[in-house]
Amino acid sequence: WGADFLESLAPLPDQTRRKSSSDEKPIEAEPIEGAPEAIVKGKHGLDSFAGTNLDELLQRRGVANLAICGLLTNCCVESTMRTGYEYGYNVITVTDCCAATSQEEHQNSVSNTFKMFSVPMTSEQF
Repeated sequence: WGADFLESLAPLPDQTRRKSSSDEKPIEAEPIEGAPEAIVKGKHGLDSFAGTNLDELLQRRGVANLAICGLLTNCCVESTMRTGYEYGYNVITVTDCCAATSQEEHQNSVSNTFKMFSVPMTSEQF
């Protein structure tokens, strides 16, 4: 559907997944040569805002509209959608660019939760 994948934004080979705790500082990655400055750092959980600099980056750039897609529909996508809504963004969830562990779970989120906190639409509508 026309997405661009940038090798310069791929995870660093030596990064390992680990849980964060309230007293733990986010992992600071070295800058990646040639990568844009807008790299979100510190995501360790379900919500793209929690423990990251995403909100700061979006505010600094004057972003008001936030389109969300990804995995899992009923977990990370929902968490990020709710926080984006609470932070005052105009949230759009791109329904056919999300997936869950089952079609039933995906459809439940799209049919019930998405419309409370966002404007759900397909990638074609977007």
